[in-house]
Amino acid sequence: MNYWIFTTEYPPLFGGGISTYCYEAARMHKTHGDAVTVFIPDDQVNDFELRQVEGIRIIAFNSNRSKLASHLGYMPRLSYEFAVIAREFIRNEGRPDFIEAQEYLAIAYYTLQFRLLKDPAFEAVPVILVLHSPAFLYLYYNREGIYEFPNYWTGELEISCIRAADQVIAPSQYIVDEIRKHISIDEVKVSVLRNPFRFTGDAPAAASIQRNRIVFFGKLSPQKGVFEMFSYFKAIWDAGHSHILHVVGGTDKVYYPEMKTMGQLIEDKYAGYISKGLVHFTGKVSPAEKDKVLADAHVVLIPSLNDNLPYAAIEAMSLGKV
Repeated sequence: MNYWIFTTEYPPLFGGGISTYCYEAARMHKTHGDAVTVFIPDDQVNDFELRQVEGIRIIAFNSNRSKLASHLGYMPRLSYEFAVIAREFIRNEGRPDFIEAQEYLAIAYYTLQFRLLKDPAFEAVPVILVLHSPAFLYLYYNREGIYEFPNYWTGELEISCIRAADQVIAPSQYIVDEIRKHISIDEVKVSVLRNPFRFTGDAPAAASIQRNRIVFFGKLSPQKGVFEMFSYFKAIWDAGHSHILHVVGGTDKVYYPEMKTMGQLIEDKYAGYISKGLVHFTGKVSPAEKDKVLADAHVVLIPSLNDNLPYAAIEAMSLGKV
C-alpha cells in the first residue's frame, strides 16, 4: 500500500505529540510493508527536498513555494502548498492509496477542496483525518481569542476538513465528545482507534527512582492544567511541605490575557516559592533526552484540562512511571 501522511511535525524537525504520533504511525505502516511518504513544511529549504529516514521517504517543502505570502495568510497558504506539492507528485508518480492528515490547522483543506472540485489528481484518493486537538478547542482551553483573526477562520477550515474527510480517526472517545460540544458531526464517519506506540525496552529499575521527585512533563500552557497544578502546590507548600516541583517542558507559550509568556507569569506569581528552591525549570528537552530526564522521577504529572490520549503520558508509563 502506498500511504501518504501530511503533518506539520516530524522528528527531528519538531517534537511534541503530533510529531511522536506521525513517527510511530509511519514506522507502523513500514513494518507492515507499506510504502510511506511524509510531507512536512520546512522553510530551511528553498523549494522541496527528498530525504530518507529509517526507510521512510520525507518530502520537506517550503511553505511559500507558490509565492503567495503577500496575499494569503499562513494557515490557508500552508494548506494550499500541501495540496500543490502532493498534486505534483501524483502527476509524476501516480495516486497514493490513502492520504492521512492531521486536523490541526486544517492542512488538508485545499486537498479536500480540490477533490470536491473533481481535480483528477485527487478525485479517487481517500482522505483520512486523524484528530489531535483542533485549534478551535486548543485555543479555547488556552484562553485565547477564538473569534479573533485568523483564529476564527482557522477553526472554520478545521471544521470543514472534519466534515469533508472520508474517515475521521480519533485516538479517544473523549476528543470526539469534546468536538461535539462545539459542532455537529453526526454525518461524519468517526472511528476510535488508539494511537500506535512501540515499547523499545524495559522500564528503569525501581532502585533508580528518587523518592518524592515530582516532575511536570509538558509545555507550560493553560490547556495543560498548569494554573491548577501550581495552585495545588501552593497549598502544599503553605501547609509546610517542601516537595520540589520539577518542570520539564517549554515555558515560552504566550498567555494572551496578560501578554506574558507562561514562564514569566509563573515566575512572577510564585517568585517566593521559586527563590526557596521549590520549583526547578528544566526547559525543553529533545526526544533523546526525555528518558534520561524522567528516569529517576517518582511521580510524573500530566494534569491536562483537555487532551487527547497524550503521548507524554504514554511515554512516561512506558518508563514504568506513576
